[in-house]
Amino acid sequence: MDLDDHPEAAHDRLMKEKSGPLINARVHDLAGMTIRRVLPFAGGETILRNIGPFVFLDHMGPISTKTPLFVPEHPHIGLATATYLFEGEILHRDSLDSEQVIRPGELNLMTAGRWITHLEQGLSQRLHGLQFWLALPKVHEQCDPSFQHVGRNGLPQWETSSAKWQLLMGSHDGQKSQAVFPARALFLTGVTNERHDNLSLSISEDEAALYMASGSVIIDGRELHAGQLLRVQTRTALSISFTGRSQFAIFGGDALDGPRLMRWNYVATTKELIAEAEERWSRES
Repeated sequence: MDLDDHPEAAHDRLMKEKSGPLINARVHDLAGMTIRRVLPFAGGETILRNIGPFVFLDHMGPISTKTPLFVPEHPHIGLATATYLFEGEILHRDSLDSEQVIRPGELNLMTAGRWITHLEQGLSQRLHGLQFWLALPKVHEQCDPSFQHVGRNGLPQWETSSAKWQLLMGSHDGQKSQAVFPARALFLTGVTNERHDNLSLSISEDEAALYMASGSVIIDGRELHAGQLLRVQTRTALSISFTGRSQFAIFGGDALDGPRLMRWNYVATTKELIAEAEERWSRES
């Protein structure tokens, strides 16, 4: 999944504020499928390049289509892709000879490091999911590529009176995911129940945001609908209210260890690394 070019810059002013404006996802075409592109965002005076190590977010669906998703082989460097589905199935293949179907409630975590190529093939007409890119720490951006598939048994699930929760990455409230990433990163999903209810949630990471995949919630008096993202305060109790079933993701982590260049499928700390990747793909494709 590609990404528009964003210039290198110091950590954005927005990330220094306790909370930010609502971010509205933009409609984008991905291999003939209409999706919502959430991060990075630049519109008016609002610029949001990342939430902790999370530098990119695509929201796929919910959609029913006669022609399932197909993203042909493409390269990555300097990042990890984290893919999660609410509905549907996608087959992942990569240059490490990994071949893995991902289903709802599972996680595919592919670490590109210095270089990897992969393709994604939808196996279902109904599809609803999220794909994040996470920038690797500087000391790991040229690491060996790898691929992890973590099933439901490795991703803690629990229920409260208000919602069903699943932890995809990191640690939260005494739970820990089996997914391995070389920096502190949180990826948590919630599915609320059908009735009106309230919950309180505290997030311990440096930076965090909540993205609505379906339905709506009210966070500290601010209403979010499907396709909207809000950077939230951390290390304090968040008040979340809802009036019906909704699906959302909470994600974040430690602040990035410096700015990143992002061009097409590449994330890197220098222009030279991106130029080398572009040259390699030109030779090999």
